[in-house]
Amino acid sequence: MSQVPLIASQRQSAVPQVEVLSTGPDLEVRVVRDPAGLEDLARDLGDARFVALDTETTGPNWRADRLRVVSLTIPGSNRAWVVDAQAVDPRALGPVLQGRWIVGHNLKFDLLVLKRAGVEFEPAGFFDTFLAEKLLTAGLKEWHDCSLADAVARRLSVRLDKSPRASFRLPGPLTEAQVRYAALDAWAAGMLAEAQSAALKRDDLLAVATLEFLALPAIVWLESSGVPFDAERWEALAREAVGQAEALARRIYESAGVNPDSPKQVLEALRRRGHAIEDTTEATLKVLDDDLARLVLAYRDAANRAGKFGRDFLEYVVDGRVYSDWHQIGAVTGRMSSSEPNLQNVPRYPDYPHRTCFRASEGRVLVKADYSQIELRIAAAIAPDRRMLEAYRQGRDLHTLTAQMVLGRNEVTKEDRQRAKAVNFGLIYGMGADTLIEHARNNYGVELSEAEAQEFRRRFFRTYRGIAAWHERERRAGTHDVRTRAGRLVRNEDRLTNRLNTPVQGTGADGLKRALAKLWIRRHEVPADVKLCLAVHDEIVVECNEDDAPAVADWLKACMKEGMQDLIPEVPVEVEIGVGPSWAGDSMRPVHDIVGQGDRSACPPASKPPQNGPQREQSEPQGQPFDDSNPFGLIEPNDWEFEWQLP
Repeated sequence: MSQVPLIASQRQSAVPQVEVLSTGPDLEVRVVRDPAGLEDLARDLGDARFVALDTETTGPNWRADRLRVVSLTIPGSNRAWVVDAQAVDPRALGPVLQGRWIVGHNLKFDLLVLKRAGVEFEPAGFFDTFLAEKLLTAGLKEWHDCSLADAVARRLSVRLDKSPRASFRLPGPLTEAQVRYAALDAWAAGMLAEAQSAALKRDDLLAVATLEFLALPAIVWLESSGVPFDAERWEALAREAVGQAEALARRIYESAGVNPDSPKQVLEALRRRGHAIEDTTEATLKVLDDDLARLVLAYRDAANRAGKFGRDFLEYVVDGRVYSDWHQIGAVTGRMSSSEPNLQNVPRYPDYPHRTCFRASEGRVLVKADYSQIELRIAAAIAPDRRMLEAYRQGRDLHTLTAQMVLGRNEVTKEDRQRAKAVNFGLIYGMGADTLIEHARNNYGVELSEAEAQEFRRRFFRTYRGIAAWHERERRAGTHDVRTRAGRLVRNEDRLTNRLNTPVQGTGADGLKRALAKLWIRRHEVPADVKLCLAVHDEIVVECNEDDAPAVADWLKACMKEGMQDLIPEVPVEVEIGVGPSWAGDSMRPVHDIVGQGDRSACPPASKPPQNGPQREQSEPQGQPFDDSNPFGLIEPNDWEFEWQLP
């Protein structure tokens, strides 16, 4: 797109401070620098249902950096507005945005920035072009390149110059280059949304896009809440890990004369001790009956705790809470991810007590809800597997059933159930015997011989014939597109394990996001000080006052069950609830101490979302038809009987 120099019109002081600028042959920009200009902006937007929005800040940290600019445009129009947040109180934008559909790229950041600036409004809904682009490119190499500039170049053949972005860090009045940049970002988001809408309809992704947009305000709630944190306990654990690592390094050097951080030195030392090994991986060292191997493993564990869960983690603690960057579509399957810090990576094992540091303050508690065996339930529905489905419908524990049918146990011990658990979660995704051995050892602390792994595989697929038939169908099908039960599309899956894994984990991610959307929309059913703190694959954690825990637990459990159940109606969904002072499992009170004490009427049943999924054989795109009042063809929120509000 060609650009011409900005030309500012001259206004007398009695006229609102709105500069009319031209950024090209078709786009006019007005800069708002006083309250009267905001009134002019409101009149200009009129009754437009869709408004494209973008913010510019002094940096990428919404908690610390200042809002500089809010730019707005009506998608498809030739006019943009750039509101100077240094000259105008941005809170006055709330009434301007009230009741409109908000279009933008990576709206999570914009909404967090506006929330911190005190801009309050209730939109009609959202269209996030970043989330839409992630949906449209899942399975393609372009999935990793979904910035606004990348998406606009791909879909509109327009190049956006992003170099002025860094200039917003500098003090002083807005420059013409900054105004041009901000205006074009809002304009580009609006134009991109129109192009993406046609692609979403073409690829039958409107329903899952609606799901992502519905979940967006819950992700804003999640990120803005943070997690209560005991920094002193964390620092003590970090010091302990550093001390252990240093002591173990000394013992290893004194006993073998090697640096434990050097795999080459460790390998040579172990070979000198008679071990014919090719590497020093954890799997290799665990099977060696040698004190040096055990010391090296202990050292690596302590060094890992000292590094990954060390003092550097504390830089993310602000006023007693940890704030993470939550990525709504963190994987092509639709699973969320977390970074800076990665809260999904904090282990739950007893020998890693770090979850005890995520601790509520006096008088507050954490309510934790987990989906029970959800990936097995989803796999049973997708396959389908009659024996698994019947077991779940009868309320049986599938790990116990596998211990009986596959391991051949009459009386199932705790250890037997753990072995069966490793077998179940490994073989539903088609692991071979060698991979199953490693999976069982690394994830469940279970040792399997090669003969056991091969025999368990044979018995597993004879027991669960529906799973075996599903695997065989996928093996024969070869490379093809894969969909989740909510209609999420991953293109060109060429690996068998991915063709099995994606519809299961992706459906789990869809169900979790439906639950998050329901929690946000029904948040008025619980006290206003309830905070959404964590969403980790199959687990959601909220914080509340201790006295409110029973009702909050009921609310959380109901929304999670309803969020997932409609996607897998063939099998009952179970949610396990615990309440305690910290995130650690052993601090949680069991479900029977909580559920049933609250007001169960707080969570009325939800209506069903639009249904998509691989079981359909129809070719027509799903979703609502386009019309003039809804140019993006979005499925309206009232299709779920949802009520929209902004954090």
